[in-house]
Amino acid sequence: MHKILVATVREEFQKEFWSPVVEKKLQEYGFELEILMRGKLSLEELPSDPAVEAVVTTWGSPRFTAAAFDKFPSLKFLGHCAGSVAGVVAPDFYEKGGRVFSANYVMATAVAEWSLLMTLLHSRNFFKSSSVKQGELMDWQEKFSMGNLRESVIGIWGFGDITRHLLKMLKPLNIGRILVSSKHASAEEIEAYGAEKAPFEDLFKYADMVHCLVGVTPDTFHGIGAKELAALKEGAAIINGGRAGLLDEDALCAQLAAKRLFAYLDVYYEEPLPTDSQLYSMPNLVMTPHNAGFPGRKEFLPFLLDEFHRAWQGEKNLCEISAKRFETMTVEQLSKKN
Repeated sequence: MHKILVATVREEFQKEFWSPVVEKKLQEYGFELEILMRGKLSLEELPSDPAVEAVVTTWGSPRFTAAAFDKFPSLKFLGHCAGSVAGVVAPDFYEKGGRVFSANYVMATAVAEWSLLMTLLHSRNFFKSSSVKQGELMDWQEKFSMGNLRESVIGIWGFGDITRHLLKMLKPLNIGRILVSSKHASAEEIEAYGAEKAPFEDLFKYADMVHCLVGVTPDTFHGIGAKELAALKEGAAIINGGRAGLLDEDALCAQLAAKRLFAYLDVYYEEPLPTDSQLYSMPNLVMTPHNAGFPGRKEFLPFLLDEFHRAWQGEKNLCEISAKRFETMTVEQLSKKN
């Protein structure tokens, strides 16, 4: 019997993540799951327990440092019921031999679906061509004003789980060219997914639409600013299902106000987005309320239980976050307004 502790401040934890599948897997694997739910929680406040061998975290959970092993001497694994683990794990957790897993693999599928949807909608000029009110005449003069994916160039910044899922979804569509900019993936890795490795600046030189799917770190913060946006061809689109901090919002708004570009956003510096945000007044902008990764949340916890089981059985894991990968994951503070 392996004991797992869930450390959460989210009162919605069971509503968001619990399902009959969880109960079945707990029984099947012989896991004991204890949920410690408080409105405010720190590592110091967690009760010591020598039986705990794994912990589950999610948004708002305490950050696990090397000190966690003093409270839980049998601790081996941490599983994060969300994407980036940067906010719940410290580097010295790895130094103590802790292994970290994330449900990012599952969440990435949903974000990739959103990214695919926006790709198709933009290519078909959907929002402009479908924008007609009662009493108005549908614009038949512009009925052929749309792109052809088989002649289009799609740029993708980043080569993580979301990009890999998205590339699999794009493959049957026979896209003209797909350019991927990544500092960490080799040309061979990217080519295996049907894309080309390209310099960052080439995304803006050639692409008809650019997806922002890299983690926000000090190196990538505001990586897309006035220079990059100005380099895009007129009518191109920025699609950001990643993190707000990747884009300079003022520079983007300037381009949108000039009606040079289109944008599709799911993430913002302030959430919920304030009613006085300049984004609401921008033409050629489609916004969704940071829900791109929401579908499939009830799959997060079963996935982590499977990951724990695979690790205890000595099998290969699907989404283990190594210390090296940890360094590239989103620093949440960089996606928030200062």
